[in-house]
Amino acid sequence: MEIQRIQVNLIKDVCHLLNTAIDEENLAYKHFTLTSFRKHFLDINVDGEIKYNYVAMEKGECIGFINSHYQIGDKVGYITFIVVEKNWRLQQVGTKLLNFMEQKLQNKHSNIIHMEISFFNPINLPWVIPRTPSYDHPNAHGVDVSTIAYLFFKNMRYRDVILQNTYYRQVDNFEYSDIDKIKLKELADRNLFITRYDKEVHKYFDELFEDLGNKKWKEEILQAVHEDNIPMLVVIDGDKVCGFTGPLYVTPNGRGYFTGLGIHSNYRRYGAGRILFASLCKGLKDEGAVFMSLFTGENNHARSIYEAEGFKIVKSWQVMRKELKR
Repeated sequence: MEIQRIQVNLIKDVCHLLNTAIDEENLAYKHFTLTSFRKHFLDINVDGEIKYNYVAMEKGECIGFINSHYQIGDKVGYITFIVVEKNWRLQQVGTKLLNFMEQKLQNKHSNIIHMEISFFNPINLPWVIPRTPSYDHPNAHGVDVSTIAYLFFKNMRYRDVILQNTYYRQVDNFEYSDIDKIKLKELADRNLFITRYDKEVHKYFDELFEDLGNKKWKEEILQAVHEDNIPMLVVIDGDKVCGFTGPLYVTPNGRGYFTGLGIHSNYRRYGAGRILFASLCKGLKDEGAVFMSLFTGENNHARSIYEAEGFKIVKSWQVMRKELKR
């Protein structure tokens, strides 16, 4: 067996290998076309981005494939996908591919301290939500724990970091529950209201995100609200913003987008989180959303908010990591 860089003439064979594995193992990933393969595994989107693609060849036949991602200057390398032709499994092909890739990244980039399989990988592979009319979610959050890949990485000394659950619900029929209506009234009695953010009227936007301490949320919301003019829901106390969720954006496949939900620490005792999330579901429905999907850690208290509004776990993923030896 020989491991080599992928060549243009092998892309079709690798796509076939990936799609066959998806069907045979009932994997959630969407089938790859030549276009989507190039987009995810080959195209470079930002400066300093490197995508490594290698194939395992035996007598001119492609029997395995592995992809990894690295951003110049980072201390982590990401494993995106590894697949071995069914008849060649249990013959060390996957082990050799993974060992090769780990060594490759370690030799090329001396500052890498660990390899990771997680939702932080910039290569976002879409997957189909089980038991739905082909609704897809835009990013796998780690290793699907229901697949043989999970045991493979465990045996390759990748350790569990955090279990991520994907939640799903149809929202085209969403309405406030009786409990939601009570919560809305309780907030109103405290002079707290949920409305769409108006940057000309509402204040303390930056202070809210400083209190929340989530840089990624702030970046996404600033982009959506201030540059793309997408509406966002906020909890207000007078003209003061004390909570947010959104933005109210529907993707072309009918999915209601969800960046996150946050309540200022001074206002968390009032139960605003649940009704703010319910208002997001209602707002996305009114914008034309058919469904919503989101993910959160197994031990994240926010899961109780999602579950209270009828969201169910449809897939579980394990973020995995391996420290590299020096």
